[in-house]
Amino acid sequence: MKLTIFILSFGTLIFGALGLMGQNAKPLDLSNPGALTPAEEKKTFKLASGFKIDLAASEPTIIDPVALAEDEQGRLFVTEMIGYPNGGVGTGDVSSGRIKLLEDKDKDGFYETSTIFAESLRFPIGLFPWKKGLIVANAPDLIYLEDTNNDGKADTSKVLFTGFHTYNIQQMLNSFRWGLDNQIHAVAGSNGGTITSKENPKMAPVELRGRGIRFRPDIPDSLDPVTGGGQYGLTMDSFGALFSSTNSQHLRHMVLPDDQIRRNPYLAVGSMALDIPEHGASCKVFRISPFEAWRVERTSRRKSSELAKRLPATELVPGGYSTSSCSPLLLDSDSVQAPYRDSIIICEPANNAIMRDVLEPKGVTFISRRGDPEKEFLASTDNWFRPVHLNLCLDGSILVLDFYREVIETPLSLPEDMKAVLPLKTQGKGRIWRIIPDGMKKAQPFPEASNFIGLVAELESGNQTRRMMAQKLLVERNQVGAEDLLINLAQKSLSPQARMHALCTLDGLKLLQEKQVAHALADSSPGVRLHAVRLSNKLISQSDTVLKSVSNLVGDQDARVRCQVAFAMGNVGPDKCKDTLIKLVKSDGEDRWMQTAILSSSAQVGGKLLLELLDDDSIGAGGNTGREAFLSRLSAVSSTRLENAEMAKLLMLVQRPSFKPTLRAAILEGIAQSQVAIGNSAEDLWEKPDDQLKKALDSLMPLFDNAANTARLSNAPIASRLSALRLLAMGPFSVISQLAPELLQAQTPPAIQTATLQVLSAYKKTEVSKIILNAWPSFSPSLRREAVETLFSRKDRIEAIIDGMEKGIIQPSHLEASRIEQLKKLNQVSLQQKVIAILAKTTSTNRKQVVDSYTKVLEMKGDHIKGKEVFRKNCATCHKFDDMGYQVGPDLLAAIRGKNPEYLLIAILDPSREVDPRYVNYTIETKQGRIFSGLLASESGTSVNLKRGENAEDTILRNQIESIQATAKSLMPEGLEMQVKPEDMANLIAYLLQVSGM
Repeated sequence: MKLTIFILSFGTLIFGALGLMGQNAKPLDLSNPGALTPAEEKKTFKLASGFKIDLAASEPTIIDPVALAEDEQGRLFVTEMIGYPNGGVGTGDVSSGRIKLLEDKDKDGFYETSTIFAESLRFPIGLFPWKKGLIVANAPDLIYLEDTNNDGKADTSKVLFTGFHTYNIQQMLNSFRWGLDNQIHAVAGSNGGTITSKENPKMAPVELRGRGIRFRPDIPDSLDPVTGGGQYGLTMDSFGALFSSTNSQHLRHMVLPDDQIRRNPYLAVGSMALDIPEHGASCKVFRISPFEAWRVERTSRRKSSELAKRLPATELVPGGYSTSSCSPLLLDSDSVQAPYRDSIIICEPANNAIMRDVLEPKGVTFISRRGDPEKEFLASTDNWFRPVHLNLCLDGSILVLDFYREVIETPLSLPEDMKAVLPLKTQGKGRIWRIIPDGMKKAQPFPEASNFIGLVAELESGNQTRRMMAQKLLVERNQVGAEDLLINLAQKSLSPQARMHALCTLDGLKLLQEKQVAHALADSSPGVRLHAVRLSNKLISQSDTVLKSVSNLVGDQDARVRCQVAFAMGNVGPDKCKDTLIKLVKSDGEDRWMQTAILSSSAQVGGKLLLELLDDDSIGAGGNTGREAFLSRLSAVSSTRLENAEMAKLLMLVQRPSFKPTLRAAILEGIAQSQVAIGNSAEDLWEKPDDQLKKALDSLMPLFDNAANTARLSNAPIASRLSALRLLAMGPFSVISQLAPELLQAQTPPAIQTATLQVLSAYKKTEVSKIILNAWPSFSPSLRREAVETLFSRKDRIEAIIDGMEKGIIQPSHLEASRIEQLKKLNQVSLQQKVIAILAKTTSTNRKQVVDSYTKVLEMKGDHIKGKEVFRKNCATCHKFDDMGYQVGPDLLAAIRGKNPEYLLIAILDPSREVDPRYVNYTIETKQGRIFSGLLASESGTSVNLKRGENAEDTILRNQIESIQATAKSLMPEGLEMQVKPEDMANLIAYLLQVSGM
């Protein structure tokens, strides 16, 4: 059994219908102090010095506000999410969402006039003014609402794009903002979706899966995936770096641009974003509000159990740590004084507070530090204060949307007995607070959209909102008459931000010329230079002047500029970019972000780049771990494109006596990985090579023989044996085929056995199946899991699996439910019939009958000590629990806390009864017939990463994918009753309940 048994079924059934109410002697009293009036609530605030706070709107004018947008007239559009929490999901027939138009006509800071701009929406949690209407996130749709007669009410509606998923109500499409690239950017959470255009059905569907989006509303097929990683909220620093938040990870930098990575289809990339706080995830929050009664009750249960001995201190207090971070906002305004200027403030509604971090550059990315040692930017003693959205206004003030509810948590995170008594639905309240910096001057009215002279002047504003609004309106209204003013501003403004915005606006108006870019490339500001390099992409392949200016920035003092230079090199021919990339490798090759930027531009030049670098004796001597890692990645990305003569040269280069052994191994491993990535294996190199390549390969044989000897040495360090095995993936099959039976014996350390299976998996030989089946009886559960992946990885091994099942070597309970389904759906009818016959003899396809047959377990007294051993043998492969095992999915401890034995029994024996869409099993088939299975861990524009047991990951290049589909099955295998008898099940349940504190 694997962790996913709980991870997926618990992740979906989180706190399901079978709660603990029946176990309590008396009803729970979880009452808290009631709602305060706005005047009373204001008295509870503790705000940073240098600011004051006033009410801007409240119920009944506004209810359950979650997002807002200000237009150029200073009018406020606010979405109301009245239907939250809707059971924690965004599905169902819902029409309670509204958008209010608020106006402050007397300019006193309070919005006294309210109009319903739109109603009968689902869950609108993002909006953006565009022309005469609003772009609205109303998942599954992205819609445009227009007020054609200027009465403050939308009278036309149009779906621009559709297909955004609604699985999780807190992870739906949200947070529109204008980007410096003159497109609207938005966060799509982890829900993602398959997006199509309603206006242009010919647009190819866009798969998101964890990525965000950008688009132009006036271009029907313009939607493009961008780097994601956030849940709710999107902010930008003064020069375009994007940041988001996701619950406990309160600040995340989107480091790598997805569109640039997609240029090299052979480049596999893991994370594209980075959590940057030095104080880490789930950081301390200095709340001043009392803990809610339900939090106190939950904590008391933990403290009174054996669980208290194992939990960290943060789990033994009711709160005070970031768990709901959202809507970060950069205070980029001249109305905000030091030390708060350019800080980022972040909502933390579960703790009734707003946090503050200070950004510091760190290479290509940033690090953030706590703004104040032991206090927050804003905190309240009122448990109902729920800040969920922040906005920097045109006048320099900061608006805070206060959801104002007693309970804001999704039901998916609450124990059943508590959920039954807590007020989760709307309570008809909501507030908007205005934070005003001391000394804030009265702002001038924003220019009308037709006033391009005034709009260009606004690009010099000290307020980012005004600058971005001006750029957006100039591009939206196609104000080409502003060309001369913009050129003058780009060259002569004293403000670096203004010079940058002028360049970006010229680009948006399609007026940007080579001379403006060349001038900006020599700008004194690194932020301007960075965008000049980005904007040079359209010119660099046509202008030697621009190319030379960009290449000269290879030694720029700013790492982000150098990174952009690396990306820019992908837009010129191989002969023109190679020297610049080599310089970047030597100066920045240790940095993982720079590595990826360089590799993204090496699609056409990678092979030559690799050979020239390795021809340098100082590089071949090694000694630089980061550079060795880069060279391994470069060989993996580029070696598939080498001609035989070039491959022979590469193999001879790494055999030089002066070549460092670890670097040699890294290069050869990279070559092997490159073959696997395109569906081949290193053995293809050994089959019918020409004379030159054969000579180079034959000269490697002593290296592989030595590696085999090291791998079998029982007294050698594990690390040395593992390194030797990885090297063998590059060798001929004859070496590993002779070694594998020996290394797969029971007395071999598990790490060596697993590595042996991984090496075998890379080969296409039919003998692989025989080797694995011969060793199968001695495999542990975790090793069986790796063996299953190896056997299923190629279609021609499927028959061997069925043969093993017929002979009783492989039990159906050894396979996940998704793998069983795969066997049932084989195209070859004879094999399909065999599978059905085997399953009929060995397992019950009626999961309810199996559960019913085990109900006697609920009357048995289990032994939690013995149950721990049951867990270790059957569950630890995928579940981390009680400091044991691996975490492949959601937190198991959190998922089972508050559950009774009956719930656990169902989740274990019928894991696919309900599966959280975030944790369904995916199956990917490559064009070469390889089949991968696992949870979707991450993805980029060029690759998809699947996670499986023991945190093993498979990276599959998109250009090699034939099909990808969710199976609607849990990773947890059905048929566990074949391994866990009733007595053991009682012990397992006792262990789970004992550790979880129930």
